[in-house]
Amino acid sequence: MRFEQVKDVLHHVIDFHKALASDYRKLAGEAKDERVRLLLRYLADHENKMRQGLARYTEGEAHNVLDTWMQNTPYLEQPHVMEELRQCLACTTVEDIATTAERIHTTLEHLYRELVSASEIDEERELFQSLADFQNAEIRRLVRNTARMDF
Repeated sequence: MRFEQVKDVLHHVIDFHKALASDYRKLAGEAKDERVRLLLRYLADHENKMRQGLARYTEGEAHNVLDTWMQNTPYLEQPHVMEELRQCLACTTVEDIATTAERIHTTLEHLYRELVSASEIDEERELFQSLADFQNAEIRRLVRNTARMDF
C-alpha cells in the first residue's frame, strides 16, 4: 500500500514537468529541422510554465489540502512515456512530436483523474478534478497552438 501527502504527489508532477522541459530543450538543441526546433522550444517553455504554476501553488500558505495523506496513490513515474518521447523526438516531423506531446499531457490528465477516484476528502477531489480539467484544457490549447504555429 502506498501512502503519500498531496504535496508529495504534486512534487512528482513538478519533477515530471521539469524533466520533460529539460528533454525538450536538449532535443531542440540537437534538432536539425528549424520547424522541429521551434516546436521543441515552445514545448519546453510550456512545460516550464506548467511546472512554475504548480510550484507556486504548493508554496502557498492557504492550502491545508497539501498536508493531507492519500492511500494507494498512482505512480507518476512513466518511464515508457519518457523513453517514447526520447525516441520520437528523434523523429523528424512536427506532427509526430505534437502527437507525442499530446499523449504525454493525456497521461497526466488520466493520472489526475485516478487521483480524483483515490481521494477520500472533498478538498483533495476538488483539487485533482481542477487539475484534470486544467490539463484537458491544456491539451486542447496545445493542439490548437501547434496547429497555428507559423512554421
